[in-house]
Amino acid sequence: MNFTHTKLGAESAATLCCVEVASLVPGALMLAPVYVYLKNNQKFIAIKGPLDFFLPDELKQYDLEYFYVPQSVRDILPIRAEGRAVSRMIELLAKTSRHPDCGITTFEVEEAVFCAMRLFFDHAQSCSLFEISIFVQEICAYTNTARLERLRSCNRLDHAVFEASSTVFLAMFLGCLDGAFLRELFAAKMERRALHPFAKEIVIRIQDDRLLFPTQGRIGAMLHERLEAA
Repeated sequence: MNFTHTKLGAESAATLCCVEVASLVPGALMLAPVYVYLKNNQKFIAIKGPLDFFLPDELKQYDLEYFYVPQSVRDILPIRAEGRAVSRMIELLAKTSRHPDCGITTFEVEEAVFCAMRLFFDHAQSCSLFEISIFVQEICAYTNTARLERLRSCNRLDHAVFEASSTVFLAMFLGCLDGAFLRELFAAKMERRALHPFAKEIVIRIQDDRLLFPTQGRIGAMLHERLEAA
């Protein structure tokens, strides 16, 4: 994903925060540019951009305790937290289906997930692709580094992540909250494998780095009905 500041002077230290290298998971998508500090040059150099990832060997090659990311990453953390909360709700929904007497109804879980997702929409019924991708990553946790590396090598990683995330997001908004199915759907989109017939109907419309809601066909009608009910 393109970003502006690939190099920062030492005076930018006050605008950055530390991230422990040991805390990073290979294959996990980055929320923001990742920098290392070169003492000889007195500069922070970006080694990863937003939605990029580290391979296991890449993490090992840096004999460092910390990387640095912009403090503005804190603005994105609530989106990731929302994704984690929804992921827990989906797990709870699966548990509810197996144990109906566990104290929460399917309707309660579905309504909580729907309300959380509704916050992503603006008045034009579109959503930020970047925000959706961060949100969905917490639910699908796709870390097939071989496939990610191939997509990155041909400059298709951003597009693939946006498309897979958008498909999963719309499927969830339509009420599909089967965690295993959502993870398989994301992986199938990333790996160009055959999709479930339902997923084939979801046509992704993108404009200016935003997801536009489908307006045609059965899926468009279902989405419109859900939005009107919000």
